[in-house]
Amino acid sequence: MKQGVVVKGRVFSGRGEGEFFVSLYAKNIAKAVGYTPYPGTLNIALEPEYIPMVRKALDRRLAIVVEPPVEGFHRIYLWRAAIQNMEVHVVKPEVTHYGDDVIEVIAPIPLRKALMLSDGDLVEVLLLFR
Repeated sequence: MKQGVVVKGRVFSGRGEGEFFVSLYAKNIAKAVGYTPYPGTLNIALEPEYIPMVRKALDRRLAIVVEPPVEGFHRIYLWRAAIQNMEVHVVKPEVTHYGDDVIEVIAPIPLRKALMLSDGDLVEVLLLFR
């Protein structure tokens, strides 16, 4: 059984930047986690009661660090997670326009389509302990 903490939030459409950045970092992400990520992120606005838990769980000291593929970009940080028993990773760029109330999730498949998610749907994410 996987050990971790479950957090909940609602799916929302982002700015569309995830596709560019995930594609740019794809080779480095694949080396770090063992799969090539689908180009895009699943954006989740956390329910307020889960924000402190996520802040604690997503400690950069415990993250998988992915170096930028080209000069002028920044590191990204990854944490193991699961959605409906599917291996995923929470991704936090070193520089982001989102606050602590949002997590972005990557996976080898398009999560919205695979899980039939729409904006506003409530989703549970298991943040896994190492």
